[in-house]
Amino acid sequence: MKKLLIILISLAFNFHLSAATFESKQLGISLEYPDNWRSSPVLEANKPESIFEAIRNGNDKEFLTLVVYPSIDLKVDKSRLESWTQEMVAGFDVENSAVKSSKVQTMLNGDWYSIVLKLNNDRITSYNIVLNGYSYSISFLNNTTKNKDFDKEIATMVNSIKLTVPENIKTVETYFEKAIKDTTTNLFIPEQFTMTKVLNKKESVPYVYSLYKNLLSQNSADYVLVANNMAEQLFCLNVKLGEKEISDETTTFLNKFVGNKFRQDGITYEEVTNEPWEKSDSVFLFKFRLTKKDVATTHYIFYCNKNAKTDIIKIQTPAVLEAELEPYFFKLILKYL
Repeated sequence: MKKLLIILISLAFNFHLSAATFESKQLGISLEYPDNWRSSPVLEANKPESIFEAIRNGNDKEFLTLVVYPSIDLKVDKSRLESWTQEMVAGFDVENSAVKSSKVQTMLNGDWYSIVLKLNNDRITSYNIVLNGYSYSISFLNNTTKNKDFDKEIATMVNSIKLTVPENIKTVETYFEKAIKDTTTNLFIPEQFTMTKVLNKKESVPYVYSLYKNLLSQNSADYVLVANNMAEQLFCLNVKLGEKEISDETTTFLNKFVGNKFRQDGITYEEVTNEPWEKSDSVFLFKFRLTKKDVATTHYIFYCNKNAKTDIIKIQTPAVLEAELEPYFFKLILKYL
């Protein structure tokens, strides 16, 4: 969301005739738009977040951008409207007074967050929905003069959006099936992913970049796993290698302590597994779920004992993808053993 203003302002104005439908099966979205809107090539500076951009009637003051990326956010809910609104205010770097309206709006395709912001002489109307582990945002810019036709057209476009299960999920699963051995860590990693210590903010999912940056700066991870294609970063994985061997009793105690700390911090914590892994005698598995503010995640910590040392492999995924991806996480660990 924080790059949305830049994307809107820097939209290219060289348009061309195009079909009245945009579709991305990989990202699980299709959009119909009126004939008076013309698609414009997405600027390189706006990629990879912006996947579709268009201009209305050749007017460089009326255009739209569609932004899609993986997300751990919960579904749209009125109880979370205020925190979403504040995220938008912070992202656009404006005062609360710029917010002209903010609400949960029921459209033909579900409930969306919607907000109208006044920025100098411009007005931004933005809609956001979270589904299947992805955040979908469509934003429209025009001048502050009321335009009933413009408002009708953007409502029609949002209502036309169809959301399906992104094919990217199955694509990532095939990468697990073609896992390769990383020469730096000796771990098996999915194809089209890379173990690294160096992050590229522009090419990273926002929450993933923040998580990885903190882990690396605090020396809590030796390496992190990054998708070559940002839109396929459906989970996070980091490793700490060659730690002093930890007994099962100590691991159990430490994990209980971690769980209690989550509760004390007001985070909804659910312990799922905290015991030797049934699939391997040399691995201890700590699995738990967290719900914090507007996000819900499932976590796996594998303590792998090898050669009197313990390698710690941590995986995090949106809670909505847990059932889909867990078998592939397990296969990856078993390959390493």
